[in-house]
Amino acid sequence: MMTPQKHATLDDFIVETEYGVIGDDADVRYLKVSFCTEAYREEDFARYAINKPDSLTRAVPKRKAEYLAGRYCCAALLRGFSVSSEVTTHQDRSPCWPQGMRGTISHGTVSDGYSQAMAIVTSRPQLCLGADIEVLNREVLREICETFTQPAEREYLQTLAIDLDFSLLLAFSAKESLFKALYPQVKTFFGFEYASVDSINTLNKTFVLRFNRDLNEVFTAGVKIKGSYAFDGKIIITIVVIDSLSPF
Repeated sequence: MMTPQKHATLDDFIVETEYGVIGDDADVRYLKVSFCTEAYREEDFARYAINKPDSLTRAVPKRKAEYLAGRYCCAALLRGFSVSSEVTTHQDRSPCWPQGMRGTISHGTVSDGYSQAMAIVTSRPQLCLGADIEVLNREVLREICETFTQPAEREYLQTLAIDLDFSLLLAFSAKESLFKALYPQVKTFFGFEYASVDSINTLNKTFVLRFNRDLNEVFTAGVKIKGSYAFDGKIIITIVVIDSLSPF
């Protein structure tokens, strides 16, 4: 999972930062920030030296703040790899990373006025990275759980030594991370039904997803993908790192 190395406080918008590596891999680095959406100002893009795309012209301030915080994380991490190019956006709204770099971005609302954003970046282009931040909402989870889990999954989740709603949130977030990791490679949208939770290890905070159907010639039915997770209060972060040269 995440191995923090540095913590810092910045200003009224980017309130706190946490920098580290994933596991013990110094070439897979993350930056997580807490930011105040109510403190966002239009001039913050210039203040942090991030270009504001035309697509955000009519966006609400919250969306602009999320974009800025995420791209701030990306820019700071890329500088650590001596890369000055920014992360732009493809037509399908997925991030477009500088040549030779791979990464993933996520953000989530933590409480009224405060959110978190996170990016993971690597200079090894064969790695597929996926990360997701989610906040527990019990009522919503119970209402939509049948849209992202199968009956057998829900039966298994009830056997775990963690709160059922947290395990449902973990299942949802893990599949989101899987999609973020693989979409840039397969270029195919795929839904929650493509994978199921195979197992969750609550001691070492890892999970295994199993494909239910073929995604392509590599990720076929029965293939298993491992990931990791961390809970912080009502917040969960899930991470998937897949080596496309030896994915299993």
